[in-house]
Amino acid sequence: MGRIVDLTHPIEPHWRPSWLNERKVHATFDKGSWHASIVTLSCHGFTHVDAPLHRFPDGKTLDQVPLETFIGTAYIVDLAEVGVNTPITAEMVAARGGHIRPGGIVVLKTLWDQKASHKTKEFWTTAPFLTQPAAEWILGQRPKAVAFDFPPAFCFRYPHLEPEERARHTDRYAPHETFLPHGISTIEYVCNLGKLTRNTVQFFALSPNVVGVEGFPARVIAIEE
Repeated sequence: MGRIVDLTHPIEPHWRPSWLNERKVHATFDKGSWHASIVTLSCHGFTHVDAPLHRFPDGKTLDQVPLETFIGTAYIVDLAEVGVNTPITAEMVAARGGHIRPGGIVVLKTLWDQKASHKTKEFWTTAPFLTQPAAEWILGQRPKAVAFDFPPAFCFRYPHLEPEERARHTDRYAPHETFLPHGISTIEYVCNLGKLTRNTVQFFALSPNVVGVEGFPARVIAIEE
């Protein structure tokens, strides 16, 4: 086996409503012979995978998405030079994505987790974002999944803006709307892409087999041969 790189944010207390999680210990050694906990999670917090139902009423649930969607060859698109509030254009992705092949997993690498902490609001309010033409260019490469190490949509920042700033923006586009209708799953908030040394790796994004949900946190790893 090659070198394993963990691309997963640890799940821990967080202030963002869609990242909230609750832990409760319901059995301890001082009252019995085992320790057991209950964890309540948002389906879209931290590093997670999305199924089509996330945005489309008739879309597949996560348990209906073929497992091979989240496993396979991944093509790392190096966008590490992008800065704060930078729109990621089709030209930028095309210039760095010439090695992408159909049927793989496209991973957009901005190293945003190194530039801003996901524990701060600035992680969302100053992030680069994917434009619709860039998403459509990726769609044309026929991937089975697309992964991001940054909040991929400009509108993700809206809940964290002051009302007067929010009123100046009308963009509601999110990459889900390009990928999910075509059965292309999205994998959000991967991290540690700076630890990869190759632009093609083996990629695994596995979540529990929860029936009927539209997404769930996943353990995501890459293996470099």
